[in-house]
Amino acid sequence: MSEHRTESAEFDAYAGSYEEDHRTSVSASGEDPSYFHEYKIACLTRKGLLDDGRRLRPGRYTLLITVTDAATGNSSKLQRLKFTIIR
Repeated sequence: MSEHRTESAEFDAYAGSYEEDHRTSVSASGEDPSYFHEYKIACLTRKGLLDDGRRLRPGRYTLLITVTDAATGNSSKLQRLKFTIIR
């Protein structure tokens, strides 16, 4: 149980600054972060993973997260979060 709390706390630390980190990392592209958000939603929809309400379908998922600085190419450590959607 303590391992889960540690992983959750570590993930929360990244999640807390996600919007700012994402905006910074895509700034060189000239696109707003919303462009990339919509692109990701479209990919999930094409793969049949989203229901009509734009929610993930029930199942097991692994979320892989890295942040790459577009200017330098530096990437963060890969973060992995496993979760299950029941309904």
